[in-house]
Amino acid sequence: MLFSSLISALALLGAVVLHPAAMRPPAFLLSSTDRQVGLFATQLAGRSVQRAMQWARHAPSVSSVRLGRDGRTIELGYSDGRQLVILPPGTAPVRVSPSPRVPLARQRADVGAKALVLEPFADELGLGSSAGDEEAQVLTDAGFSVDVLRNQQVTVPVLQRIPQYAVTYVDTHSGVLDNGDAVVVAGESDPNPYADYFRDHTLRQATVAGDPSRKLYNAVTGAFYVAHAEPFRAGSLLYLNGCSVLSASGFWSAVHGRGLAAMISWDAQAQVTTDESAASYVWSQLARGQSVGPVVNEAVTEGIGVSLVDGQVAHVGYRGAGDETLADALHGTDAVTPAPRPTAMPTSAPTHKGACKRGHHRSHGRCVKTRHHHEKHYPSYRSVRWFPLRIAPLNAGLARYPKAR
Repeated sequence: MLFSSLISALALLGAVVLHPAAMRPPAFLLSSTDRQVGLFATQLAGRSVQRAMQWARHAPSVSSVRLGRDGRTIELGYSDGRQLVILPPGTAPVRVSPSPRVPLARQRADVGAKALVLEPFADELGLGSSAGDEEAQVLTDAGFSVDVLRNQQVTVPVLQRIPQYAVTYVDTHSGVLDNGDAVVVAGESDPNPYADYFRDHTLRQATVAGDPSRKLYNAVTGAFYVAHAEPFRAGSLLYLNGCSVLSASGFWSAVHGRGLAAMISWDAQAQVTTDESAASYVWSQLARGQSVGPVVNEAVTEGIGVSLVDGQVAHVGYRGAGDETLADALHGTDAVTPAPRPTAMPTSAPTHKGACKRGHHRSHGRCVKTRHHHEKHYPSYRSVRWFPLRIAPLNAGLARYPKAR
């Protein structure tokens, strides 16, 4: 009797384990079939976005294929409701040996305002263990307490805490979705802790076109900061050193609506070497007390903030308060740009109340030039129809002579 009960229990357990529903991944994760389809499309996208989209449209498990507003990001929608974002390829990835994992750097919440430097792809982009050190030093010298995180240390909760910081620098992969929002990629690949975020689609799984590692990363959106993050600090500054985020109007509307004062980013895909050089220049000028707008504009004028990828020109730019400075961020004050005043029409100003300068007299409450009787008044050229007055008499004179044969 005991033996038969044991056999029945094992059979039931086997049925549960082997049942398709038990083997199916959680509702927010890609199935093995979806993953294979997505990764093959990712490899195709590394060579041609259009070819990848054309192939994906014929895949049985894919229900929708959409091109992001940047013209390079692909959104795959599967028949089971899951989603995958394929980001533009990295322009010059150089893989090096992984850098050691280190704890949060100089984490002192009680010392002034805090700044955050994130390098989720430090190893992939060939930046190594010193990635972010230059930015961290600039911010430290400006009076901030700086936290530095690299590679897998840049998790979804870390990105979620960005609004707590006065200044944040993120050097990562990104892209623009079809709805105008953007995806900003974290350095972690494990989606399991974030089921709720995936279910409301504020968190996405993303991969990088042509990436030989074939990894799926977690990526936040602007909608994520609206639904799952606290408001940004007053005077906060975000430098998002990623492709095309500046052109993602939905992302900016989301984070600006939550209090972000200014954001620096790129309007299209940029070379890794170029965006690193531009970031170095911008931070060095901000450290001198200059404001965001003039510094970014100068970077473009000097050619430092301009990049060319596959015939498309990208520019570094900004949104929000152009007169934002590091001092504003440090002290938590929003830089208020005064509204432009209308330009008054130039008039002859009197030398003192009730009198006009020599050669002028007061007429209808203002000073006008005095014209003497011997001066001829010629109308403005704008008020004269020159061609009818001059050409018509000429035509009339020519009519008296026979035409040449």
